Amino acid sequence: MCGALDCAVFVRFYTRQAVDEFGTFFSALPIAVFLCRGKGKRNGPHKYFSLLPHVLVPYSKYSIPFVMHIARQRFVNKLTFEKIFEEFDVEGLNLCPATLRKFFSLVYLAIEKLLVSKYSHDLPDELLSEDVFSRVKAFLSFADKFVCAKTNTPIRGPCALALDFYLSCGGFSSNAQFLFGTPSQFRGKK
Repeated sequence: MCGALDCAVFVRFYTRQAVDEFGTFFSALPIAVFLCRGKGKRNGPHKYFSLLPHVLVPYSKYSIPFVMHIARQRFVNKLTFEKIFEEFDVEGLNLCPATLRKFFSLVYLAIEKLLVSKYSHDLPDELLSEDVFSRVKAFLSFADKFVCAKTNTPIRGPCALALDFYLSCGGFSSNAQFLFGTPSQFRGKK
C-alpha cells in the first residue's frame, strides 16, 4: 500500500462467503491478509490489506460475473425480478429486490467511472444514452467482449475489464479505484 519494494508480509487468511458466476454459494472462501510495514509513504492509516481474487467485489459476497449475469437477465433478457428470483432460488444467495437494486447500482457506477475516468479504450457511444436499458446493454456487451492483454495470459470478459481499468488507472502503485465496488481505503470518502 505504501509502494515500497517487499514491504508487505503475509499475516493470515480469513474466510468470506462468495457466489460464483453460476450462482454457486461458497460459505468459506479463504482470502489472504497482508501487513504493510510502511517502508514507503503509506496512503492513509491502513496497515493491513487483503488481496481479493479479481472476480470478487469488495464488501460483497457476489462475484462480478454473477452481478453481470443478473444485470443481463434484467436488461437484455428483460426478466422481471420474480423470474430472476425463480432462477436463483438457492440457499445462501439471499436475493431480494434490495440486492438486485445494489447490483444494478454497481453496474451504473461502473459505467460512470468509465465515462469520467481517463480510460482510453473505445467506449461505445450508447453508454451516453439517456435510456437506462440501452446504456446497460451497451456496457454488458462491451464488458463481455473485452480482452485484457496486460496479464501474462490474456483474460476476457467483465473481470478482464475491471482488471484493465484498475491497471490503467495506476494499479496498486497509484492506489487506483476499482471499477466494481470500493476498497476499504476509499470507503466513506467522496
